[in-house]
Amino acid sequence: PVVLPPIAPIILPPVPTVVFPPVPVIPVPSIVPAAGPVGGATQNCVGSHCNQNNFGRRKRAILAKLLEEAEKITEDLVKAEQEIQDRSPAEASPGHILECPGPSTSSCNNHLCTVKCSDGNKVEMECPSNNLAILTSSLGDGASSNKVSCGSL
Repeated sequence: PVVLPPIAPIILPPVPTVVFPPVPVIPVPSIVPAAGPVGGATQNCVGSHCNQNNFGRRKRAILAKLLEEAEKITEDLVKAEQEIQDRSPAEASPGHILECPGPSTSSCNNHLCTVKCSDGNKVEMECPSNNLAILTSSLGDGASSNKVSCGSL
């Protein structure tokens, strides 16, 4: 057998101790879903203090209300347009005012209707009924104001 001489212990120099300053604990807000139905409610917690945030739920409620109002306005507009289309031609015609210093004449030919004053001033309009409705008011001294619109059959 081989006998080895004893090994002397190796002594290492001391390792300097490094001391780090303590790391500060910074609270970080966490967002935790609130108990109950999922969908917008959150809790913002810092430590043991929590605030509930229902902004998502409120936003959806406001949006639903706006959509409801928009649908109502749209329905009202559609109804108003339908009422205008359902009117008779005399009601749908906007009418014109023609002031004449003297007598006037009127005629309709192939749905083109004309009211003409003795001085040459005139109103022409297309009337599906081939008919006129004329409301005449005296202005004195033989002059008249004529409200002209398409008449009904």
